[in-house]
Amino acid sequence: MPSLNPFEEWVHQRIRERINSDEITKSDLEKYKLNKLKEMARYVYDRSLFYKRLFEKNRIKPEEINSFEDFSRIPFTTAKDVLDNPYLFLCITQDGILRGFTIEEANGKFRRIFFTKDELLNIIGSISAAFKMLGINDNDIVQIVFPFEAQWGCNYLVEEAVRLAGGEVVSTGSIDFEEQMQKIFNIKPKMIIGSNPYLVDMTRALASKYDLRKAEVKTILLSRGCDFHPFTKSIREEIEKAWGCKALDHYGTMEAGMANAIECSYQSGLHINEADFYYEVVDVKSKKPLALGDEGELVFTTLSRTGMPLIRFRTRDVSYLIDKSCKCGVSTLRSMAGIKRKLKNGSQNNLLLGSFNIIKRLKSILQS
Repeated sequence: MPSLNPFEEWVHQRIRERINSDEITKSDLEKYKLNKLKEMARYVYDRSLFYKRLFEKNRIKPEEINSFEDFSRIPFTTAKDVLDNPYLFLCITQDGILRGFTIEEANGKFRRIFFTKDELLNIIGSISAAFKMLGINDNDIVQIVFPFEAQWGCNYLVEEAVRLAGGEVVSTGSIDFEEQMQKIFNIKPKMIIGSNPYLVDMTRALASKYDLRKAEVKTILLSRGCDFHPFTKSIREEIEKAWGCKALDHYGTMEAGMANAIECSYQSGLHINEADFYYEVVDVKSKKPLALGDEGELVFTTLSRTGMPLIRFRTRDVSYLIDKSCKCGVSTLRSMAGIKRKLKNGSQNNLLLGSFNIIKRLKSILQS
């Protein structure tokens, strides 16, 4: 019997392409993930110079990886590894890469993350399924307030996902708050999506001047991932009180592909796209995998990337995994708690920046 949740059903359909089963169970999902991990270990060993060297240095043979425990023997990949030479991670020739994204480090250096066209189309599909889960249907308007960037950038992917879900798109970019507010009142979007800091700052700047509830927005989706920005209970309550609607968390790092996990309206955890990602939580000190529910550092492995797959990538983000059914209909997928903090002394940018600084920095990166 198919899932009643559009996001879980999308994940199940991806898995059905590999498993001959009409109804995907948790057991099927675990088998799928293990098989994909085994395939990915072999794939990167054969095609990625970085991983071939890593495996050989640590005397790891892909054919000996037959369990999740075996897989956890593979050393972590870090942001510094990618920074040093991203081209060593490529498993295809550069002419197969459609889009490269740039991430600025706290020290002013840059990392490059590469995607194929098929990978970006898959990201669009996953975001679209998430929008359907959040109630976006035909002719519903979604206002996107991410900074404008080149085609196949974050803004473009979200636009295409809204259209695929049947909704209408209005992209206003990260403009002045007053101008943004006037557009919101005129457009009357069902959902507004943008970066966490921009939406928090905008709400605080405008709530004392306008009755934001008159905009009749149903959902505010606050995205975060590459940089840490808090989304505490008090911040959620502040946003929801101001707009009179649900404020939802979204997690997506650039390394993984921007769309990794998203909250539903029941706000009981961010549902993970387990067709494309295997998430572990490891102890901050020992770096050993932790049990479900134990808090530690999130580590992910991409399961479907062919251009620049990443194995056991350290996010530096602190969270824990949840394995229980949700009232929204998700019953097989794991969820994650919202990111509480980012570990210090990592190579990623851990600075808390105001939304205007972030927007300025993003624009300079995208223009480079």
